[in-house]
Amino acid sequence: MPPKNILSTQRARRIAVVVALGGGLALGVAGLAQAAEAPAPSGSAAPSTAPGAGRGAPREHKPHLDGTVKSISATQIMITDRSGFTRQINITAKPDGVAVGTRIHAEGTVNPDGVSLDATSVVVATERDGKRGGGPGHRGGGERPAGPKGQGTPPSGAPSAPAPSKSS
Repeated sequence: MPPKNILSTQRARRIAVVVALGGGLALGVAGLAQAAEAPAPSGSAAPSTAPGAGRGAPREHKPHLDGTVKSISATQIMITDRSGFTRQINITAKPDGVAVGTRIHAEGTVNPDGVSLDATSVVVATERDGKRGGGPGHRGGGERPAGPKGQGTPPSGAPSAPAPSKSS
């Protein structure tokens, strides 16, 4: 028969494990209860606007690709996007005005292959499409005005620095 203190040590360990597991289970259940969706308020104080209406409502995401046409066939357009990657757009007919070197914008659904786009719309992109900036607080990506030409000489009316004086 093992000594009595070994049995009490093993029993204490078992009790500690059971308490820890029980506490973790209780905390997990409490967390799930808090994460459950809150019931919608009832009564006349509830807002009368429909979900998704008004400013700030998220826009529906439409899968799309933008880029420069690399090649075109009767069933697909290969483009180079602005990051330099080649992308495939599947088409059912050649769109008007689309040729090699043209910038295009295509919308549609992601093909089951997960990498190409089954286009429902392909249009020639405007010059603005695909460029960043231009919004409030953004400078855009165009040319910046050049500074004054020359070697940094002051204008003719500017005073010159005083001549150094010798101290005695």
